[in-house]
Amino acid sequence: MSYMDHPSKRAIRENWCKPLLRYIRNNLGYKLTYLGLPSRKAHDILCWLEYLDFVIAFQCRDYPNPSSVEQSKEEILKLEAKLLELEREKQIKSFSLYDGYIEEVLIKGLDTVGKVYEQEHIVTVYNLDFCNGITVPLVYYDENNDKKEAYKSEAIRELLKFQRELSSVDQPAKFVMFLTVHSGFFPPEQQRFLGQQQQAELRNYLSKVSQLSRINRNTRVLKTYIYQVVRDFFRTAEVSPEFLPTIYYQGAPSAGRQNWMMHFTIIGVYNRNPSSIAPCLQPAGTFLNQKFLGIGNGRFCSMNTQGISENNANNSSVTAFTSSQLRQKRLW
Repeated sequence: MSYMDHPSKRAIRENWCKPLLRYIRNNLGYKLTYLGLPSRKAHDILCWLEYLDFVIAFQCRDYPNPSSVEQSKEEILKLEAKLLELEREKQIKSFSLYDGYIEEVLIKGLDTVGKVYEQEHIVTVYNLDFCNGITVPLVYYDENNDKKEAYKSEAIRELLKFQRELSSVDQPAKFVMFLTVHSGFFPPEQQRFLGQQQQAELRNYLSKVSQLSRINRNTRVLKTYIYQVVRDFFRTAEVSPEFLPTIYYQGAPSAGRQNWMMHFTIIGVYNRNPSSIAPCLQPAGTFLNQKFLGIGNGRFCSMNTQGISENNANNSSVTAFTSSQLRQKRLW
């Protein structure tokens, strides 16, 4: 069983993401533009197909090795065949497929075979499945064959630049970003993060969780890291972010070990400000002091953790969305 076929992955795709996309599609009045990492079987695209029009997809050839034209194109060709089939059947209007790791393609501006990354439409649903950890750098080679490193988080920053360029006051970008990361925190990056001078609200929260057991502490430090990095990327792209509840779940095992994952849902709206920094209406503590959602029988419930008092999380993606600050203020 691949990680994309895992029961928890299916539950998130079908019972968390799909109801929210249905609501957003009906609210916007048009079908959505998808950008993501669907795997060669296009699991997410097939599940959400009735809500989608355009697809922008990325697929590496030989994970986790650096991209090379010498590698087999099997993974790319299988995904391309599925997308061509959907296009021929008029189930999607069109698609773009890029060969390589998303962070590598976006930073270089080119994929493995030299195809230039282009984006014509405002993306309304991102699905960024970073199963190997957002805090681990990818090694790749640039056009001069020089060795480089890039973090997957940098892909988010680059994607938001395109949203900003395509947005206007008359046509503001409104979108949802699904972000899945491995719960392991790359030690050097964790140390760097904890050594930073944090905002008071984040510093107080990190102090609060420092007394927890190692696993419970580290998951909350990573949650704080993701919150700060993604929030800041959104705001500097003139997009106001809001984080819905985070799902913490056991994914498919690999190399004989269990993998614990975090699934984030972030909604965003282009919100131009004279300072060129979009406001974040959601207080940091509202999100950070919220319990993780766990998965049981395909449904979601708040997880209790010994040694810390946290607020219950909304177990419905639609209700979490409709009660968000962005929605209440009629910005989304």
